[in-house]
Amino acid sequence: MATRKKAVDAAEVNKKEEAAVVTAEDAQDGAEREEREITPAEEKDAVEAAEAPQDSTRRKLWEGYSQFVYIGPSLPGGLLKKNAVMIGTFEQIKAYLAPVLENFPQAERLIYPTEKAGYAMKKAQAQGNIIHKCYTDLVSLTNARMKEE
Repeated sequence: MATRKKAVDAAEVNKKEEAAVVTAEDAQDGAEREEREITPAEEKDAVEAAEAPQDSTRRKLWEGYSQFVYIGPSLPGGLLKKNAVMIGTFEQIKAYLAPVLENFPQAERLIYPTEKAGYAMKKAQAQGNIIHKCYTDLVSLTNARMKEE
């Protein structure tokens, strides 16, 4: 019985590894991927994440993710590049980017798990939502700071 359970566990691990490889390949392919319909569950998750407050509720939404993408504009001085992929928990990434987030607080709202980045990028281009507002505010702020220098 123990041998059969180990075989079943090994099969589950293989399935999860294959799913992780497919997810990673999808994230790598990015623009080369065919567009598909976003399922209602994916849309609900992304909307909740985008509209969540920046306190502990937002942090809980990012629990379980280990790869994040910054979907905002490139910041002056190479501080943070558009589409930068970061590995670690959301808290670790925030700690690493603390000096950047101090000067550009909107950038925090533009960091998404790689699995939700495609949806968030589309929302950043569409008017009438918080992601687009943060994106445009950040563009205005970077332009203003570049003019000051």
